[in-house]
Amino acid sequence: MIELNELSKVGFGGYRISSTSKENFDALNAAIQSGCNLIDTASNYTDGESEKLVGEIFNSFPREKIFVITKAGYISGKNLAHFKSLNKKGAALNDVVKISESFEHSIHPDYLKIQIEISLKRLNTSFLDGFLLHSPEYFFDDQFQKEPHEEYYRRIKKAFEFLEEMVEIGKIRCYGVSSNTFTIDSSSKKATDLRKVIAISNLVRANSNFKLIQLPYNLIENKPSSYYVDNQNLINVAKTSDLTIISNRPLNAMTDSGLLRLGSYRVLEKGYDTENDDAYSDFVKSIEGTITEKYGDITLEEIEILSYTKRNWKSIDNLDVFNAVFDGILWQFLTTIFDEEIPKQTSHLFTKLKSSAWDHYLQTVSSQITPYLESQGISLPKSNESLPQILMRRYLDNGIDHVLCGITKPKYVQDYVGFF
Repeated sequence: MIELNELSKVGFGGYRISSTSKENFDALNAAIQSGCNLIDTASNYTDGESEKLVGEIFNSFPREKIFVITKAGYISGKNLAHFKSLNKKGAALNDVVKISESFEHSIHPDYLKIQIEISLKRLNTSFLDGFLLHSPEYFFDDQFQKEPHEEYYRRIKKAFEFLEEMVEIGKIRCYGVSSNTFTIDSSSKKATDLRKVIAISNLVRANSNFKLIQLPYNLIENKPSSYYVDNQNLINVAKTSDLTIISNRPLNAMTDSGLLRLGSYRVLEKGYDTENDDAYSDFVKSIEGTITEKYGDITLEEIEILSYTKRNWKSIDNLDVFNAVFDGILWQFLTTIFDEEIPKQTSHLFTKLKSSAWDHYLQTVSSQITPYLESQGISLPKSNESLPQILMRRYLDNGIDHVLCGITKPKYVQDYVGFF
């Protein structure tokens, strides 16, 4: 069984992968063949399709040679239906944060239990190497909490107690927290204070199985290594407690002007391949008949999400909007019209449309990257190393243990072979 000290320095991030994409499967296959043994996914990534893709890989590779991490907490898409089913049985009724009609959040043991079982089935495995509470800081979006920080850590403690039970029965090997607000300073309104989380783990169990933390880390979001409290930064505190630090969002950077895709300058150099410019019309042709059958004489222009996508799929320049359209509204529309049994051809054309839209997105945002890097005193690489390779080395040198990268295409694997 693979141990934490044997993991590849760069891991395969499953945020945008789907079992409907052969290209994603080929990328994961190539990464593992090249030495990558760390895979990260989550129950809500592409509404469960990310976990399914990872599960398919175990038909070709030994399970015990790959370390798989998944996460739970988000309640949306199919997870929302599972959650409502639990509620009808009188379970998972407490400790829920309602963000909107289609998005809630919970780390209550009742919800975590069913999510672990669903993830195990999708991942085609009997155990999880790592399981993370996914963005528990959504708790602070609940406007009605009178003692927010005390309640926040009470919920984390309750979740940790449950996860220790899961370790005992062999469902998971270790656990942790994935948070965008990790700090060692409680003054921030939505802070997840690592020192408090460590203290909770010690209360739950001596030598607990709390082993992992995941957080964003890039050229801009580098507070874990640069911000000191009591002569320590977050990385120092984690290492002192033998926690493994896994970073995400390595090639993105949240700036005052929005999101920058740090690794996409090559798109500018090569230009955009226009061979997929018919992706939207091809996709629509595959669903026209079903729409007519289900809704009668309604025109496609009258369906708001289709009308929006037709107008904007080549010009989206905001990552949140991109995700909301393709992983949220448009995908949910497909599951509705096909009663959750989307034909393979439609799934393929949807993936093709999403991939083409993503290329256009990269082309749009890439124009901001070079001037921003230059303003930070960072020159584009003049050596044989790519910018992703230079950034990986910098992050690892700064104390990050493992970096998750979105290797969605086989050609991206070459950037990271030296780190596997």
